[in-house]
Amino acid sequence: MCPDDQLLSAHLDKEVPSPWSEKLTHILESDSECKKRFERLQAVRTVLHAQPEPDFAGAQDRVWQELEKRKAFAPVPHRFRTISVSLPAAAAAAMAILAVGVLASYVALRPPAQATAAVGPAAIAEGLTVRVEDIEQLLRIINASEPVRQVQIDLPDQSRFQFAGEPRLIRAVDQGGARPFGESEEE
Repeated sequence: MCPDDQLLSAHLDKEVPSPWSEKLTHILESDSECKKRFERLQAVRTVLHAQPEPDFAGAQDRVWQELEKRKAFAPVPHRFRTISVSLPAAAAAAMAILAVGVLASYVALRPPAQATAAVGPAAIAEGLTVRVEDIEQLLRIINASEPVRQVQIDLPDQSRFQFAGEPRLIRAVDQGGARPFGESEEE
């Protein structure tokens, strides 16, 4: 059985190691069909080595000359002026820009300021929105001499409240077991 052409070509180039090279030589001597294929590979190798080597140096010189010709006609690129800044100065500038950005976003995102001073019943009667800071102020507004028709309480989104029983309005001092707001002592 004759090996394939790749193995025969490797044997021809003396690239097959010693124990298998002797076996291939023995196969070539005993098999006439295999010997003809090996001789054909030898003939191709002889023809390829008989041709002169191409002139790589001349071709390389022609390519370099052509590149030099094209370079002479190429437009000169516009050069930008470079500015060098020391690293500490660049870091300080970056921090200043970051601080201005944070401050601007804080100013843009904070809620508008509302009056927190004591508000009289006349302002409430006109339907103005009043921001109340504590429960005492809310109770003073509700107990004013003029009746209040509507009270809307907006709770903060992030506050956590604990609800116990039915909702009733009570003062903070009354949470310790005193009567709820609105109930009289007679009851």
